[in-house]
Amino acid sequence: MLGRFVFIAIALAASTAGATTIDSKSVPRSTGWTSRFEAGYTAYGKTSYTADTTPGVSGDKISIDQKLTIWARVFDTQKTLGDVRGFGYRNVNGSADYNTEVWSYRFDPYTFSAVYDRLWDEDWDPADGIINLSDYLDWTFFSAEKRFYAVIKVKGSLKGEIGYYALGTSNSGFIGARLAPYIGAYVKITAGIDVWVAEGGAYGNIHLVTAEVPIYANVGVNGAGRCTGYNADIDISEVVTWLYGEGGVYYRAFWYSPKEYELWSFSGGEHTNSLYTPADREVCL
Repeated sequence: MLGRFVFIAIALAASTAGATTIDSKSVPRSTGWTSRFEAGYTAYGKTSYTADTTPGVSGDKISIDQKLTIWARVFDTQKTLGDVRGFGYRNVNGSADYNTEVWSYRFDPYTFSAVYDRLWDEDWDPADGIINLSDYLDWTFFSAEKRFYAVIKVKGSLKGEIGYYALGTSNSGFIGARLAPYIGAYVKITAGIDVWVAEGGAYGNIHLVTAEVPIYANVGVNGAGRCTGYNADIDISEVVTWLYGEGGVYYRAFWYSPKEYELWSFSGGEHTNSLYTPADREVCL
C-alpha cells in the first residue's frame, strides 16, 4: 500500500511540471544483406496526461503520440528515409485534436541539395466524428551516379513509397487511434556502357524492406468500479518482408523505349509479429 501512495505522490509532483507519462515504448528493428545494404526502423508509442489545477479529472489533458522512423544504408551512406507521426490530445469534457505528419528528403532548388523537410501534414476535424486520415507518396529518397573513363556509368538510387492511414475515435474522456505507417524501400543499381545516345549493361533491384507497422495507443478516464484516474494501452506490431530482389540486363537508346530482361531473382519471407503488447496501465490520482 505504501508503494502505491509513493507512486501517486510522484505522479502528482511530475504533473505540476508538465505531462506525466503513463506508458511509452520504443522498438528498433533492422536487417541487412551484407553491411553495405541494410534497412530498419524504430516504432514508438506514448500515452500521457497533464493534470489541471482543480481536483478530479475534469479539465485534465490526455495525450497519445505515435511515430515510425525508417532508415537505410547503401554502401557507405546511411540516411533516415522518413518519419511518420500521429499525435493527439483530449481535454476531459473539452476540446480534442489529432494530427499526422510525414517527413523525408526533398530536393531544394535554391540550394541544389537534399533537405530533410515535412512533406505533408493533416489535421483531424472533430466535427467529422471518427479519426480517419490517410496519404501515400512514391518517392526517390536519394541517388548517386559516377562515371569511369567517360563511358562507364554506375548509378544507384534508393526509391520507394511512404504513407500511412490512421483510424480512431475520441469522446469526452477518451482518445485512441491506430496509426499504420507503411514503407517500401529498394535500391536500383545499374552499371554499363553509356555513349550518350545509347546505353546497355546490367541492373539489380534489391528491395530492402516492405513493412506496415501499426501503432495503437489510447488513454481514457477510468469508469465505474475503478479508482479516479486514467487507464492506457499501447500495442505495436508489424507485417514486414525483408530483402528480396531481381536483376538482369538492360538496353536503352533515344530512338527505342527502354528494355529490361530479368535473369535472376530471390525472395524474402513475410513476417507478422507482435512487438509490444503490455497489460493495461492504470494511474490513480
